Amino acid sequence: MRRLLALLPLLLAGCAQPLGCGAGLVPSVGLTGLFGLDMPGGQRLSPAQWQAFQNAELQPRFPAGFTVSDATGSWRGPDGRITSDPTKVFLVLAPAAQAATARAGLEQAIAVYRRDFQQQSVGLLMQPGCTSGLF
Repeated sequence: MRRLLALLPLLLAGCAQPLGCGAGLVPSVGLTGLFGLDMPGGQRLSPAQWQAFQNAELQPRFPAGFTVSDATGSWRGPDGRITSDPTKVFLVLAPAAQAATARAGLEQAIAVYRRDFQQQSVGLLMQPGCTSGLF
């Protein structure tokens, strides 16, 4: 996760360049947040805790809509062990002109999640693209 976050500025450099979207498509950006549900000490976020976080931190920042899916993540911890845990995958699409605002909103939500649930890292991926019928 840390390597992905370290590469983020390089990935975002491509987001600033206009895309050649075809007819009916508009330049956009997709942001994905990867929120692991396991916490230190063997605890796991409950569905109610996730829902409260989603309602308080994600919904107000992305009122136009987003998607959350269940997944399983795998990563190497600081002790070198590879572990896996249940994960929430958060996806939001925004017009390219709003990329910086969307990124800042997701980064703020990630900071709250890391603090409140003692998360070592939360993944963030930002990809340029073209969309239709969303904005």
